[in-house]
Amino acid sequence: MNIGRLKLKPKGASSGKNSSPSSSLVAAEAEFTTLREDVQSFKDRCSVEINNLSDALALTQNNVNLNHERHLKNSKSNDLLLSGVPYHQPEDLLGFVKSASAALGYGERELPLIYTKRLARPPIAPGSTPPILLQFAFRAARDDFYFRYLSSHNLSLTHLGFNVNKRVYLNENLTDQARSIKGAALKLKKSGKLHSVYTKDGFIFVKPAEGGEAKLVNSLEQLAE
Repeated sequence: MNIGRLKLKPKGASSGKNSSPSSSLVAAEAEFTTLREDVQSFKDRCSVEINNLSDALALTQNNVNLNHERHLKNSKSNDLLLSGVPYHQPEDLLGFVKSASAALGYGERELPLIYTKRLARPPIAPGSTPPILLQFAFRAARDDFYFRYLSSHNLSLTHLGFNVNKRVYLNENLTDQARSIKGAALKLKKSGKLHSVYTKDGFIFVKPAEGGEAKLVNSLEQLAE
């Protein structure tokens, strides 16, 4: 080897293309910016998907709740509740039904088939007034009985054999949810925010103003709107 032919490269010299530190830094920053944008785009897409799934889940849950509520309403569709009748032992619930039927214009041979029961756990305090369940064998008979009551609103304890001229009431047997909605609606009526509140087939309807259109209310949230 001819040592004389060897040439020493200057210190710091390198083969290939020269690249300055500043251009490398710019390239790295551009890469990082692109990566950050890609990550943010991915996060945005995930957020949209999660929101869509959450909305779909809420809708499904709402539909499940509505179907469950409809099932409960259907199970009570043949029922009425007789309220305001004091409990005394012994008591003749069937006799109360016969007397109420006569007061509503039924003849002895027209009495509907009705199962009766006090909705209270024993022991029942004498003089208390837990409602009496009237469960009709046929929906049409229940509707006719309720129609006669609503047409007159003239049913009192005297009709049932008591020596007190105090009204008793017939109402639909509502689900817990419907009862909560009705209670809240009646408070709004009392404060003047609603004109009227009534039930039909287990559903709650409200009228915001006299002569206005009745609106079906399915939830407390809807009532608050």
